[in-house]
Amino acid sequence: MTHPIPWHELEPGDHRICCPACGTKPRKKDMGVTILSHDHGIAHCFKCGLIVSKRDERELSDTERKAYKRRMDALRKQHDAEQRERQAQAAAEAGLRWLASAPVLDHPYLTAKGVKAHGLRVLDGVLLVPVRDSNGVLHSLQTIDRSGDKRFLFGGRVKGCYHSIGRPSGSS
Repeated sequence: MTHPIPWHELEPGDHRICCPACGTKPRKKDMGVTILSHDHGIAHCFKCGLIVSKRDERELSDTERKAYKRRMDALRKQHDAEQRERQAQAAAEAGLRWLASAPVLDHPYLTAKGVKAHGLRVLDGVLLVPVRDSNGVLHSLQTIDRSGDKRFLFGGRVKGCYHSIGRPSGSS
């Protein structure tokens, strides 16, 4: 069975597309495509389990292998730089929203869950959960609306970050 992944329509990088097997929409983040080059890529749907890969079967020459490595290194550096820029923008946005927000004592989501605020804040009726690293630096926010829908700021760093509730036992 052939799955119509539009390999040649996509530039190298990460993409979200509609899953050709189950129809999952790109907005769901379940179908990811990584294009390494127009001859190499992989598509994976986390909803239905579809995995499709594409690669040129012929053996690369030493010159082609070195060129490929240079291209991949350049793409990785570009991707990393773009990610750092997105994370910096998200951190700045998180800081502005955090400063504009107010401490919260009561919120429909907290009431429904039967929990206290533990340092959360509220802005325009939406709970803000700070996403910090181990040094306490604010990198992003998670928003929780009245119905419980949760979202992180686009591009914000979450890896290695968390929101601490209370203090670890034995700390002062």
